[in-house]
Amino acid sequence: MNKEQLIEQLNARIQNIEITEAKQILEISTAPNHLFNIVNTLKTDAAFSFDYLFNLMGVDVDDKLGVYYYFESTAHNHQLLVKCFGISRDKAALPSLVSLYPGVELLEREVFEFYGINFEGHPDLRNLFLPDDWNGFPMRKDYYDPINIVER
Repeated sequence: MNKEQLIEQLNARIQNIEITEAKQILEISTAPNHLFNIVNTLKTDAAFSFDYLFNLMGVDVDDKLGVYYYFESTAHNHQLLVKCFGISRDKAALPSLVSLYPGVELLEREVFEFYGINFEGHPDLRNLFLPDDWNGFPMRKDYYDPINIVER
């Protein structure tokens, strides 16, 4: 399946997305309340078969929190970036994808720890790198470090 066919299938089978053709990878954007259902379709629908979530990263862009999910279909040999923005800074939350992709467990923990995004339904959401008594989320642009360990 080439990029044009993938775009055609995405438009035909999935609602509530915005598609962007980037230089190297096709991108779709969606709102947090549609994320789980869209990713479930991307994984289980034979037209897509995105069986491998190979990266997940938190972002803080223009005062908006978001998460980027990178998928690959080993059956169809194509990749897709799913961008999910519009996450509230005060109550940052997204559905966990651990039930669909068990290997994402540690990546979600890392984003939780550094960006403060709660992954609802995650089986073990706790700090991975920082001490348990750490205050704040050091990768957020609004993070203040009184002893200048992190300087922006």
